[in-house]
Amino acid sequence: MFLICPVISYLVCRKYRKISSHWLSSQAFQGTIVNLILGLTIFMALEFNLPNGITLLMLTASFITALYTLWGALDVILGFDFNYILIGKVSKKVSLINQSRKKFEDPYLPTKK
Repeated sequence: MFLICPVISYLVCRKYRKISSHWLSSQAFQGTIVNLILGLTIFMALEFNLPNGITLLMLTASFITALYTLWGALDVILGFDFNYILIGKVSKKVSLINQSRKKFEDPYLPTKK
């Protein structure tokens, strides 16, 4: 259940990559990474038998991170460039590399001319 958010944000990332919108694609890719980390942290906190203090710490950090992602989403909706603290620059580089990657063309499929 927690991992539906990264899937949706990755689909948004792919859509914007397909229409060659680098900025929106990189913003969605950042959201994908943060949502994946957030979902896995919540899953670990709820499913594993961790001490109560560590579980509370993980859930509190997840809640604060979720608020931070809402702030980032609001900034992007308003048109501002938002970089997450630890992954912003790296995800933009990855998104730029993915944007310039050559698309696979199957030589056995007939081409439209």
